[in-house]
Amino acid sequence: MYHLNLDGATKISKKMKLLHELVFDSASKHPHNYCVIFDDGDDGGFHNQTHGYNFNSETKLSYKQLIELADKFKQVFQCLQMDKQLIAVCLGDCFYLPPVLLGLLSCGCVFHPISLDALNYTRQALVSSGVTWMIIHDRFLKTFNSLIQSFNGRQVISDTLQTFHLLLIQLETSASLSQPSDLAYCITTSGTTGLPKVIKVSHSSIVPNILHLRDILKLSPEDKVLLTSPLTFDPSIVDIFCTLSCGACLVIVPTELKHNPDQFLKTIHHRHKISVLQATPSLMRTLSPSRLQTTLLGSELPLRVLALGGEKFPEFSELMTWISKDNKTTQLYNLYGVTEMSCWATCHLVDITDILTNQDDVPLGTTLDKTVIKLKPHNSINEGEIWLGTSERLCYINNELPLMEAGTMWINTGDWGRMTTTGTIVFSHRMDEQVKRMGKRMNLAAIEMVIRSVPGVVNCSVQLDDQQLLAFIVTDTPIPDHAEKVECLTYGESESKKKGDVHWSEIKLNLMKTLEDALPSHCKPDHFIHVSEGLPITANGKLDKRKLLKLAKKRKCLDGFCLQKNPLESAQDLWLSVLSLKIDHIDPSDTFMSLGGDSLAAVRLINIVESLHGDQLSHMFDVLVNRDFKTFVDHWTKYVHLIRSPQESVTSAGAVRDSGKDNLQDLNLYLEQEKSNGELTKKKLKNSHPSIEDIFQPLKSTVSVRNVISRGGNMHSISKQANVLANVVNNVSSTLGLKSGSVRHLGLEIKWKYNTKKCVDASPLIVEYKDRTLVFIGSHSGLFSALDVDSGQEVWSKQLSDRLESSACIEPEAGLIVVGCYNGLIYVLDARSGHTEWTFETHDMVKCCPVIDTKTRHVLCGSHDGYIYCLHVQQKKCVWKQNCGGSIFSSPVIDNTQCLLFVATLAGQVSALSLETGNVLWSVQLNKPVFSSLCTTGHHVLVGCVNGCVYCLNTHGEMVWSYKTDGPIFSTPVVCDSYIYLGCHDTYIYCLTDSGQLQWRFKTNSTVYATVFIGCRDATITLPSVTNINQEDSHITRPQSPDASHECLDNVCSCQHIQIAVTAGSKGTLYVLCAECGLELGQTDLPGEIFSSPIQCGKQIVLGCRDNYVYCFTLT
Repeated sequence: MYHLNLDGATKISKKMKLLHELVFDSASKHPHNYCVIFDDGDDGGFHNQTHGYNFNSETKLSYKQLIELADKFKQVFQCLQMDKQLIAVCLGDCFYLPPVLLGLLSCGCVFHPISLDALNYTRQALVSSGVTWMIIHDRFLKTFNSLIQSFNGRQVISDTLQTFHLLLIQLETSASLSQPSDLAYCITTSGTTGLPKVIKVSHSSIVPNILHLRDILKLSPEDKVLLTSPLTFDPSIVDIFCTLSCGACLVIVPTELKHNPDQFLKTIHHRHKISVLQATPSLMRTLSPSRLQTTLLGSELPLRVLALGGEKFPEFSELMTWISKDNKTTQLYNLYGVTEMSCWATCHLVDITDILTNQDDVPLGTTLDKTVIKLKPHNSINEGEIWLGTSERLCYINNELPLMEAGTMWINTGDWGRMTTTGTIVFSHRMDEQVKRMGKRMNLAAIEMVIRSVPGVVNCSVQLDDQQLLAFIVTDTPIPDHAEKVECLTYGESESKKKGDVHWSEIKLNLMKTLEDALPSHCKPDHFIHVSEGLPITANGKLDKRKLLKLAKKRKCLDGFCLQKNPLESAQDLWLSVLSLKIDHIDPSDTFMSLGGDSLAAVRLINIVESLHGDQLSHMFDVLVNRDFKTFVDHWTKYVHLIRSPQESVTSAGAVRDSGKDNLQDLNLYLEQEKSNGELTKKKLKNSHPSIEDIFQPLKSTVSVRNVISRGGNMHSISKQANVLANVVNNVSSTLGLKSGSVRHLGLEIKWKYNTKKCVDASPLIVEYKDRTLVFIGSHSGLFSALDVDSGQEVWSKQLSDRLESSACIEPEAGLIVVGCYNGLIYVLDARSGHTEWTFETHDMVKCCPVIDTKTRHVLCGSHDGYIYCLHVQQKKCVWKQNCGGSIFSSPVIDNTQCLLFVATLAGQVSALSLETGNVLWSVQLNKPVFSSLCTTGHHVLVGCVNGCVYCLNTHGEMVWSYKTDGPIFSTPVVCDSYIYLGCHDTYIYCLTDSGQLQWRFKTNSTVYATVFIGCRDATITLPSVTNINQEDSHITRPQSPDASHECLDNVCSCQHIQIAVTAGSKGTLYVLCAECGLELGQTDLPGEIFSSPIQCGKQIVLGCRDNYVYCFTLT
């Protein structure tokens, strides 16, 4: 990759106009033509409340008004000296979108569209691109609140902007970056061509695209063009400027209208008679083929141009169902390109006769101006990777230019193509659509093509989810109301078990027969899922794969299982499905464990049952793992009878109702009575595997929880017995072999490592029970696991729905693990099984680590929505919540002596709250974000800030002292024996006195995110001789003042009782230091970055790494 040379940025040809100049020229020629029409799709003409002001359902703007409005916006931006700045934009669907963009461009600004989701990535993108201002609609303020606060944003009042309910926000902590002189806009890729990245598009890159495509499509002032995608999807920019540069009219409708196909077609076809439509095939598939044949692609007033791009061009057999046979007008185009080449790169006019003769090879077509294309063969002269190149349409990818070859910039599209005999390139498939299953490679698109060939199938999508091949099917006839809305069929399913519409049953039989003949076994879907309302699409008009998988679960189609009327049939199907058994039936005396089940499978099965009924059935878990199949069916039958209405008989054949919460208490009472009568006593069965109670014997009661160790060395002794951990660690000197006369540095040996599938930024939580010690930790994959600290063996794992950066805490009285998630949920899990006991929903991602009030057992946790929540996890309720004025990343800290809770935010505000009520007692503004978690010492609270300062405040919010480091602080201060330890981005580990004086500092090889772990004073290593480690350590710095006395002189350790301090640098080095003098006792390197904080338990150290693993090291 070549780094961007800002001094030598691409020069614009003197003859080439800029984007906004194209529009100004067009406006001068057609001042009275309508250039923009906004229509909310309402038939009544009521005032549009969605947009917050009184415009009729249809708003029109002429070219003259467009220029006047753009000039007003330009004056505002120039008055605020925003010239040549990079501006984030999120306006939604509105008629004033084009004039805002023109106003920005005409004063030299660069606009950067941002979306309402994925705010964490948006935040990173804004930093890397150098955005300094934001323009958003006021209805989006709540969504962007945390992002704005993280940049210390402030609103700048403008009467002109407020007229349109627009907010102008200056991002004070965002640094402006030097930009190439001819930039027009920045945009982030959707991620389909690789990792999301910021693309900076120049005028010299996009203008040739606009001019050439405009000529190919023969756009004229008589055309009406529909804006089909949001501004964050670059085809929208082509739509806007192709339309406005030729005097045509741009029709804008709300995104919500596209979810109502009938009203959408009525608005764009009958009301506005659009003539040009640029869309993705997925968007077209949301519209009924029969309706398309009578509207957009019919014989009367059809589209003049339908340009399809962004996805593979549809098969001709599918297109024939869209287009009326009498339509001789519509021209079809195949568009192809990538964001890195400013959208479109090739265009091909599809011959209608090819459709009629069913010729499936659609070329990518000829290249647009200043663009070239080539195929890089792989093992075949006719097939290979598709690459796009240019020497002038240069786009900057994360401030860099891609690889240049003989003066041409080349982009790997990530697509696979084929060269035809006529020398044209045909798109074959996305390279990431080639997946492996059962060790064999397959193409999902090819499977979809076969499924679409089955009569009655309108659309389909095939997805590989956890090695299960799922086929989502849309048919030409909806399922009737009395049938299941989503139904699954598993290979080998008997005909008697099929339900639903006869037409769907026929399609399923045809599907199985067709696939049996056409595909090898590894390409056959495991389940067919009928989706009655069409495949979901993203705002960009592409297939929403994530929503598809969520939809399957939401519609009670979990693991290929659908609820039967008879609990016996339901239970048998469910056991067979979860355990992947190939047997005809389950014997009544069989147990879940004897059939190969384990704790994870048991949790999955109970989650399915709870999802089917919409209730929490905690007792069913014990029945499942401790009793036989007959008992499980009996208890489920009892539940089904309880939730049915009083009018239903016990033998009713009616469908089970979704609602059963009114009778859940009765069921639990019934189960409790059975348990007390001894009916739930575990039976010892022949050939049975150990039950989960046997596996998890240490967690049977609260008393078994002895100690809890979290980051920094915080240890809570739960049991009233002697501190077992202290006893274990007291003997560490003998276990490490530190005998008299043989003193040496400590070694670090890997004891075990555990793969979490994605990087681990969370810190471990270690819980010691009577007979074993467990590690609880989550990762970016969403996997949360309980591991045995001695063996690394997985006790259980739980797959949550989004990434985990929050470390966990435990409510020991109930044995509940609490952890926050990126999806905004705080999960409460059973420490024994991983079963979800409760989830509490906040309104933004949760990175904050929850803490426990040891007196009340309340859990305190912050969210990026700005609130701190006090939860009673046993009673499953929120006790109180308090808005703290900014996103909360930092973990709060409790001072039980004063009954106070201290909270810090990314807005730089530190507050003291009443633990009882949540009321704010005082707040202090530090003006810089606080990522570091808080810590208390005596009656003081310590705060590490990104400005490099450690602040010490008293309980009244008054500053006691501060200490300045040379870099931002993300590491949490830790207090032990009147000393304060912390890491810093200046690469040092600091040890301060409780008065804020430097005791020593140790230089690592990289920035430090990790919190230093300090063992308790009882957990020391006795070294009988000090002269044997007489080694100078140039990494240690100590103050020179005479009052800063210390036992260690001349970098020689003279400590008789070494207390270990463990920490890590971000480059992957784990350090063991003497906490008293800072001498390095040992180190080792991990293969990835480290943001996780290490935890020491006895002679073992556990931490997470960004190479996807949790590591356990043994001190030797």
